Amino acid sequence: MNHIFYAIRDNLLRSYIYYIPDSLFENINKTAYKNLIKKTDLNKVSYFDEDRIGSTNLSNINTIDFVTKSKYLQENILQLFKAKETINAIEFQFVLDAYKEHLGIHTFLTEQMAKHLKTYIKNVTPTIENLFQKQAQDFAKHFQQMTVHFGAIEKPQFSDKNIVERFKEKFSQPLAEKLEFPKINTVDTPIIKKEKKPRKKQPIITNEEADNFLLETVFNVDFSKVK
Repeated sequence: MNHIFYAIRDNLLRSYIYYIPDSLFENINKTAYKNLIKKTDLNKVSYFDEDRIGSTNLSNINTIDFVTKSKYLQENILQLFKAKETINAIEFQFVLDAYKEHLGIHTFLTEQMAKHLKTYIKNVTPTIENLFQKQAQDFAKHFQQMTVHFGAIEKPQFSDKNIVERFKEKFSQPLAEKLEFPKINTVDTPIIKKEKKPRKKQPIITNEEADNFLLETVFNVDFSKVK
């Protein structure tokens, strides 16, 4: 079961372009990653190639691999269909839920990185800008396809108002009001409104856990091994 999840999770980071905004540095320094991220790594375009090997040398980037990123996302859907038929229902649901969580975060991050690219990266070339835009589009499309085949995808880290505000603060304060989530086409269904007493929601995860999960997902570092 684990090998299925690791395979589809790793595919998310194949041919993946990203940058670390300097507005996140203070927050990173409060975690166990403080010695792994240097100031020289901030506001710099980096990427993982199709073998998930990291680099900042944009002169060696293979743009074809990034343009065809969707093949890995399509492969993930096929792998999930296969897993649904080969492992028991409980195990499959565990794999599916874990993958949906990762996908929700990457869909959010790729959209935000594309939107705020020129805020943090100077002298962006049209090629690099197009790669960020294409990546965001691929994840948004994959997100939509997953909802069609496997049901709605909840994004608990970002559905909670307090956590959303925390991420808004870290993506340049002047732009905070302009943040938008990926728009997913869904079929409208009638909603029956019922009066309910306000209920205090328990946080799904702590702020520290949210930060650790974000950093582990984007930086591809095994948090359990960081002391």
